[in-house]
Amino acid sequence: MSQVLGGIDRILARVGKRVVSSDVRGETVTVEACSTVRAAPCPACHRWSNRRHGSYVRRLEERPMLDQRVVLAIEVRRFKCANAGCPRRTFAENIHALAGRHQRRTQSQARALHALGHALGGEAAARLANVLGLR
Repeated sequence: MSQVLGGIDRILARVGKRVVSSDVRGETVTVEACSTVRAAPCPACHRWSNRRHGSYVRRLEERPMLDQRVVLAIEVRRFKCANAGCPRRTFAENIHALAGRHQRRTQSQARALHALGHALGGEAAARLANVLGLR
């Protein structure tokens, strides 16, 4: 399993994450990742800050692996903006390379579902996605 998780580890490293553990329960593999990011730029004023405000766990659905559902439980750090004149007091680190704001699936899974929907249309794509394990 660790060899297979090596691919996920490399993808997560691109957004400043490190795999801490993986857990298999039934048909679901949950991969937990912590943040390695020490500072991040404010999206409003673009000033870098290393003042941590807290963190939260974001759960993202990834494409299935070996007929098992994959869920990424990723720690996302929040920071306080260092610029006193900035309208944003706090902000979260950017993981847009993995998933956009408010998305519950990775970009990879979203692209796969989009391609299915575009090629097959609504109901046929939904049936094939279900067979392939894409929710």
